[in-house]
Amino acid sequence: MRRLYPFFPAVIGRVRAPFRWRNLDFPVGRQVILDLYGSNHDPAVWTDPDEFRPERFIDGSGDAFGLIPQGGGNALTGHRCPGESIVVELMERALGLLAGLNYRLPAQDLEIDFRRLPALPRSGFRMMTRRTSPREGGA
Repeated sequence: MRRLYPFFPAVIGRVRAPFRWRNLDFPVGRQVILDLYGSNHDPAVWTDPDEFRPERFIDGSGDAFGLIPQGGGNALTGHRCPGESIVVELMERALGLLAGLNYRLPAQDLEIDFRRLPALPRSGFRMMTRRTSPREGGA
């Protein structure tokens, strides 16, 4: 989902070493902006860029640097989110907790407001729950 709805629409930085890219010179100190939202919705890069289709990453192949929210390569040696393994573990545990819940989603406005940072659903997100199994370690 972070590809569709990045935490920030863009990131800003300054050039640390001069370089040339696509016939443009980038001198030291120039401010640059990376359009995360635009890059993650570019139809030249993504088939059906506005669709959430996680199965496109299931085989792990593809350009290691193509998915901007997490970066690519090895977290110890390259550009990749160093907290990714922790997030994956937390997501697996959260899904395990959700499997033990009986829940429903009340009517709400889940449209994303891109004028806010971070971009969030207009009404937030609400779940009505009733636990169907005892909590781990509970009485």
